[in-house]
Amino acid sequence: MTIKVTEDCNSNCRYCYSGKSRAGMSQEVLEALYTRINEYLFDNPEETVEILWHGGEPLLAGPSFFREALALERKHCVRTGSRIRYSIQSNLTLLTEEIVDLLGEMDIRSVGTSFDPQPGIRGPGKEIDSDQYNRSFFRGLGLLERSGLTFGINYVVTQKSLAHPLDVFYFLTNLSPAGTVFLNPVLILGGKGQDLAVSPSEHLQFLGTIFPHWWKNRGRYPGVQPFAALTERILGKKTEPGCMDFGTCNSSSRHIELTPEGEALQSGYAGELEMPRYGNIREMAIAKILQNERKEEFVRTVQELRNSSCADCRFWDLCHESLPQPTLPRDATLMFRTQWCETRIRFIEDVFEPVTGVRFEPKGH
Repeated sequence: MTIKVTEDCNSNCRYCYSGKSRAGMSQEVLEALYTRINEYLFDNPEETVEILWHGGEPLLAGPSFFREALALERKHCVRTGSRIRYSIQSNLTLLTEEIVDLLGEMDIRSVGTSFDPQPGIRGPGKEIDSDQYNRSFFRGLGLLERSGLTFGINYVVTQKSLAHPLDVFYFLTNLSPAGTVFLNPVLILGGKGQDLAVSPSEHLQFLGTIFPHWWKNRGRYPGVQPFAALTERILGKKTEPGCMDFGTCNSSSRHIELTPEGEALQSGYAGELEMPRYGNIREMAIAKILQNERKEEFVRTVQELRNSSCADCRFWDLCHESLPQPTLPRDATLMFRTQWCETRIRFIEDVFEPVTGVRFEPKGH
């Protein structure tokens, strides 16, 4: 469950789609969440629930929010709390020792964050004060390291990245040698940041420049994505694509995104793109949300693609064509292949296989 603590943020990143509402999650919604989680776990003794605190910037809620979450877990999940897992995605600029202690109580050992060394991309205010942002970010990073927590970095590939792919790669891997680095293409929603947009072919070229250097030194940089996950899949060390590997959260029947108001959405960018809403956690059980007929449409789409336009694709077992939602037109049905599909195929055929000398063969071949 991706829990949107707030959609507000203390940074004004040039490409960001968030910031629709400054209202944070109320105690009423938070209490309903834990009541529903306990109900679900009690009825499903083999299941776990993974909570990702997200935003906007979740730390805007302050330590009191997370202290209240822990109190509500202890109140409502006496017999089921051991099957609740936590993680968090934060820009780290508001991190304090008090919050670090609360993360420890949630058994969070690694924090997801994001960073861009380019000036004028991330920062507060209309002028996007990168210097102020960077000082706060590195202060938070130092606090994580002193506290023994690791971190992973989501890096957003923009037009400003394309001229310096290897500089970006070495900067990020030096910054987070023990963590994971995700090299994700920027997703432009609406009119903001259009000059930063990258096409699938540009993202392919960016990854293609980096990959030979990563492959040669992959033992030193084991957590660079999508390279590491793709390698594990092709070499048979991992049997299923993960949520962050290929965006399979978006088409998963087992993933829910919750707004600050308690509305359950399909994971991803659902609110911005008018994706289906499945009900409110205050009024609807988790099991009912997961069984929603509109949610099942995503699963049926993947199954039908397998038997139609993707039937002869030798790479199906690698990606399961997972429908990254930001590419979904407002008036479209779900039955189409995304613009990123061919990019994945070309990366494997034109970059991965020639560099590694390993040809991917689907199951049964």
